[in-house]
Amino acid sequence: MDHKDIQIGETIYRVGRMKAADGSWIATTFAKRYREYREANPFPEPDPNAPPADPVPVELGYMLSAQFLAEQLTHSEYSEMQTLCLSVCGRYSSKTGSPVPMPILLPNGAWAIPELEYDGPTVLQLTKETLAFNIAPFFPAAGSAETIPATDSSQPSSQI
Repeated sequence: MDHKDIQIGETIYRVGRMKAADGSWIATTFAKRYREYREANPFPEPDPNAPPADPVPVELGYMLSAQFLAEQLTHSEYSEMQTLCLSVCGRYSSKTGSPVPMPILLPNGAWAIPELEYDGPTVLQLTKETLAFNIAPFFPAAGSAETIPATDSSQPSSQI
């Protein structure tokens, strides 16, 4: 799937896929920051008497991962990552009744929907949704039965 639609408040947005290089940068940054965090904060020894924990739903796991990543970035890294996220988002227009979403950002980085520039909660939610949507393909084993694994590049291609 190349996009998903989400609702924030009364508005429907389209969250899209990033270019492979951008998604890879985000996934490797997440892995690096998580490794650094785990090294600084090792897991405590498990309590052998504790009941098993309920599994975290896949979508919630990706959202928590997106939140964790956002919290680990410097201001400039976060700004770059948020621009990548918002550049693949759109907002459906209720004025035209068209199923085509209006872009959030223009190619030059200017706001195509000016009121979103000052709508922090919506922009943060769009950023987290886009991060979660774009890092999910890097972790197919963590997905549900509907998760489609990434293409296996070790298989020989039939195309020349």
